[in-house]
Amino acid sequence: MGLNYRIGGYQSGTRPENAKSHQIGRLQPEKLPHRVDLRKFMTNVEEQVGNSCVANAFVGAYEYLAKREQGESGDVSRLFVYYNSRVRHDSQHQDSGTAMYCAIESLIEHGACCEELWPNDESMIFDEPDESSYENAANFTITEAEFIETNLDVWRHTLAEGYPIAFALNLFESFNYATENRGRISLPKKSENVRETHAWHAMLCVGYSDKDRMFTVRNSWGQNWGDRGYCYIPYDYVMHQEYNGHDSWIIKSVNELNFTTELWEEDESSFNDENSLLLYDFYLTTTDPEGFAEALDQLCLEYVEGEEEYYFDYDYEETDEESTHLTILNFDLTIEDATEFLENLDALCEEYAVDSDYDYTFDGMSQESETEEEYKESEEEEYEEVEEEFEEGEETEEEYEEEEESDY
Repeated sequence: MGLNYRIGGYQSGTRPENAKSHQIGRLQPEKLPHRVDLRKFMTNVEEQVGNSCVANAFVGAYEYLAKREQGESGDVSRLFVYYNSRVRHDSQHQDSGTAMYCAIESLIEHGACCEELWPNDESMIFDEPDESSYENAANFTITEAEFIETNLDVWRHTLAEGYPIAFALNLFESFNYATENRGRISLPKKSENVRETHAWHAMLCVGYSDKDRMFTVRNSWGQNWGDRGYCYIPYDYVMHQEYNGHDSWIIKSVNELNFTTELWEEDESSFNDENSLLLYDFYLTTTDPEGFAEALDQLCLEYVEGEEEYYFDYDYEETDEESTHLTILNFDLTIEDATEFLENLDALCEEYAVDSDYDYTFDGMSQESETEEEYKESEEEEYEEVEEEFEEGEETEEEYEEEEESDY
């Protein structure tokens, strides 16, 4: 099955030799915030017409910059940018998409007019904008754009500076299910990596979450797709050498912008609900990966009212002739009290795992580690034992303190 939405609007292009690369280095990666989300400064997600995804990505970034500088932004004409981008490779009479840098050159030379003058009407894709549109657009040009290399720390740093990143990604069937999966996109499986089921598409990266290890991405398929027009894509997918188009850019307005003070918060939260149980680093060595995935699915259904209240994906590879290394990805279950579920999950893992070889973490805590309450209880028990020994004369208080110090 192929993708159900308009794709193929991104054309790969050659990066100009004089193109400027974005320089970072002001902060070390470990000093960056754990979460950045530019969506509160974004305009409404639009639905692209034709193969105008590249123009939509850059117009989304343009409207964001205008809103940050002026406090508000009107709708910018995507078709104006799309038409003038295609002129640069002499394909204005074809709805064949465009290249990233062609859109940038169009915005530098012509700017972008308001959508009222040149509306987002599919019947106008091949029409040249009128004179009034060009006159209006001349007041809204960009001064420069910068190339963003495919590097996780560079992307995190750039987003933390307040710049959304227009990029190209190879899309697979998982994008069809983004709405029912609450915007979550899974890593492509090896079986999906065939020509018939994927194609290139341009989008706009507007945030990241280190806790989830996902980027927040603005698409151009309307607000009814994904999570109100946005989706969450794993770091490993976006940074993948084969899936990323290595053609990523930010645009800048007239003035050098510094938006970091409004973005950086001591926020390590996830974009998931408060009652979401998130499992990370979940693996299991088993002889029946499909059977375990099906059993896990049934276990989740026992704790929810509908399938929309949980999500997980999985992938696996054979480790030898008999066993398989199964990885559970992006596990998310809406549940108020997870204690009983986790007990049953452990029992299920024990049933399917070879030699009890499985593990997972939830909210950063290993399932094998002590909880805070258990830790306090063990501390109290240890203190009571020492107190009894002290009363019996087996150990003085000073000796115990010396012993404690020697332990460190």
